[in-house]
Amino acid sequence: MTKYARLSQDGMSIDTISYHPDRELVPAVPAVLNEDGTVKTPAVEEHWGNLLPGWIEVQDDIFAGFIKQGPNWVQPETPPPPMPDSLEPYSVVCGQVLDDIARGKGYDNRVSILSYKDSTVPGWAEEAQQFAEYRDSLFKKAFEIFADFQAGKIAQPNLEQFEAMLPTPPWPANDSATAAK
Repeated sequence: MTKYARLSQDGMSIDTISYHPDRELVPAVPAVLNEDGTVKTPAVEEHWGNLLPGWIEVQDDIFAGFIKQGPNWVQPETPPPPMPDSLEPYSVVCGQVLDDIARGKGYDNRVSILSYKDSTVPGWAEEAQQFAEYRDSLFKKAFEIFADFQAGKIAQPNLEQFEAMLPTPPWPANDSATAAK
């Protein structure tokens, strides 16, 4: 078998590979006839020995995607896996962490605790302010982690690893200014 490669339009990379029987094997291959009764030649050839424009014969270790570097065909470097373009899965983890902390302090969720920021009850307002500061530090760290793995400084963490990298709150989860809110 002879291996052929079709070049990309710029002639610098291979976009398709095709195998065709060697000339001496052709009689053993079932013939496909043209309308005029002549034997159809492989798609890469107009006539035996005359390759169609854009096709070249290549060694067996050359594959689609290879690129031209000087006189050689080389396999391109494997690109890194695509990085997520958003923090959405990580943001969900952040929200769950914040909701769990708020519930541990006796609130319905993170929105509920933050609604006490302007409370006239000093303990509640102070607790809401501390929670807001913690929330900000948590998201600041989340964005820092995201930037680090996008820049290749760290491996992309799975969600459990990501959660473990987040800051812990500056107070125990069940430490509440009031038991009922």
